[in-house]
Amino acid sequence: MVRRGSIASKTTFATGTKTFRDRDRDPRERDLDPRDVFLDGLELPRGLEREIVMDGDHRYELNRDDSRSLATVGAFRVVAECDVRDPRDESMRPA
Repeated sequence: MVRRGSIASKTTFATGTKTFRDRDRDPRERDLDPRDVFLDGLELPRGLEREIVMDGDHRYELNRDDSRSLATVGAFRVVAECDVRDPRDESMRPA
C-alpha cells in the first residue's frame, strides 16, 4: 500500500512493468507532437533534413521545424474583416 504524500506515490506508480516516468520516455509518444496538428493537409517536409519546396518561382529549403512554424503562423494569421465577409450578404454593407 502506498500512502498519500510518500515519495513512491509521487514518482513510481508502477503499472505492470512500466512506471509513469517510463511512459514519458516512450519513443512512440515522441512521434506524436501536438504541434503537428497544423500540418494536417499541408504538403510540407516533416523530417529533420531540409527538403526543397517550390512555390511558383521561389525555392525554399525547409525541415520539420520550419514547416511547423509556417503552418502555425498560417493558422493564426490576421485578415481584414472585409476579406472574410460574404459579398452576397447585403446586411453587412454600409449604408
